Amino acid sequence: MSIAPLKPNSSYNPPLECPLCASHAIASLRSHATAPVIQCWRRQYGVEVAAYFENMDFFTEHGCRDCGIQFFSPVTMAAKPPLYEILANANPANGKYYRAHKWEYDMALKDIPSTNPNSANGEHHLLEIGCGFGDFLSLAESRFRLGTVPIIAEGLEQNPAAVLEAERRGLAVCHDDICEVAARRAEKYSTVCLFQVLEHVPDTGDFLRAACVLLHKGGRLMLAVPNAASFLRHAWNILDMPPHHMTRWQPSVMTRLPRLFPMKLLRVRTEPLADYHVSDYAESYLSAWSEKPMLRVLGHPRVKSMAVALIRGSGIRRFLRGHTVYACFERI
Repeated sequence: MSIAPLKPNSSYNPPLECPLCASHAIASLRSHATAPVIQCWRRQYGVEVAAYFENMDFFTEHGCRDCGIQFFSPVTMAAKPPLYEILANANPANGKYYRAHKWEYDMALKDIPSTNPNSANGEHHLLEIGCGFGDFLSLAESRFRLGTVPIIAEGLEQNPAAVLEAERRGLAVCHDDICEVAARRAEKYSTVCLFQVLEHVPDTGDFLRAACVLLHKGGRLMLAVPNAASFLRHAWNILDMPPHHMTRWQPSVMTRLPRLFPMKLLRVRTEPLADYHVSDYAESYLSAWSEKPMLRVLGHPRVKSMAVALIRGSGIRRFLRGHTVYACFERI
């Protein structure tokens, strides 16, 4: 996929500030040609995304020197709900769009406190933003139903088809905007979760401020995003750029969030390499290394097959850095 030098674009206006911290210390990293992106969506998913790039030959990737987040512009490229409905019904080679279980679910369940001093009966009010079909909500309800801590789990989701499926499962999920919900339910929740959501959001600062408003003092905010410091930094993934992803995150960005929002960092964890990402892991590193003339042999398919077999068969997979970074914060 072509990465071009920065070029003038009649429809492009340089961003004035970082979408997360509002800093003006912005570096333009690279520009991406829109035509190959559009063609890749057609070929891989049978989806037409040209409307998101109307009158654009290139879009630009930036980095914030203050908070470290990377983001794309212009923000008009951000996906609308119908695209997520199409992806949920697609059947790409690497599995379903909404996975029934994710590593970060286990991390989050451990971080839900055993008691809730802000509630008379100790019950937890949990809100998952971008809950998909509601798999984590169902898991949380089941887990805590068997314990001593009652939990009331709700979800917000922008994909109408996913909302209907969650409701069919008996889950309390609605199609509401987080800022509107925050205005009505300030300090209602003891736990707010965002799993694989922030990377889709162009206005991340406003989004996280609304999430903080929803939490009462001492409540916990749990975030999980693709780790741009992992093998993803070497991969060209159509889903890791507009219109699907609008920002890229690293663990260092998570550690800086308490400077921007009223919360205290409790812990940051990086996911060990999942089995279903082994092939992507091997391909991303081998492709990057094979760009060097003396290492071109590493681009051979047999080398990839050997690398995948070695990673899966040797037990080293659990020591390799995987797809996701998870962070848990406390509202102060």
